[in-house]
Order: sequence, then structure tokens, then C-alpha cells
Amino acid sequence: MVKGQMSNDKGFSHGGTLWGLVNDFKDFINGDDEAYHNNGYGGLYCPHWGYPEEDMAAIQKYAIELGYLKS
Repeated sequence: MVKGQMSNDKGFSHGGTLWGLVNDFKDFINGDDEAYHNNGYGGLYCPHWGYPEEDMAAIQKYAIELGYLKS
């Protein structure tokens, strides 16, 4: 395995960022109101998602509306 690569059987690629986000969502859905960033990744404020800034702003705004991110 390459250093830094996530080992899992769910089809996620190497970095683990999306895997962490999905697991944070799982925790949030199951009642953990402080689930943001539980699973060791840069979070939705991280600049490494690869989406345009305006798209990330829309995602962050929606996550705040859902109560997932705190404003």
C-alpha cells in the first residue's frame, strides 16, 4: 500500500478525504451534532476539493443550513 493511502473495501480512492466526509455525515445523521471533522480530513473549508470557489461556497452554505457546519 502507498503511504497515506486508505485501505477499505468500499471503493474509495487513496486520499481518504471523501471517505472521511461520508463518515462524518453518517455520524451527523446518527445524532452527533459535532460530527464535522471527526474522521481526520481537511473538512468542507479545505481548499483541496478541486471545485471552483463559488461551488464550494454554495456547498458550505447548504451544510450550514443543514446544521452540519457551524457558521
